[in-house]
Amino acid sequence: MSNRLLTARNRYGADTPAGHGLSNLNEQMLALPAYVRSSWVTHPSQTFAAKMAWQADRLAELTK
Repeated sequence: MSNRLLTARNRYGADTPAGHGLSNLNEQMLALPAYVRSSWVTHPSQTFAAKMAWQADRLAELTK
């Protein structure tokens, strides 16, 4: 886990919604280099980048 995400997760607590979001975002970042867009993906909202953006937006709301 990146140091910044780990620090933030520890600040909010690993078992909180924000902590889970930070862990999810870290896992997504690690998986991104291997991502290959599937042929059935027809809308930008179905992409991995869109899922990461949704996670980041959710995290922003949880950490206001």
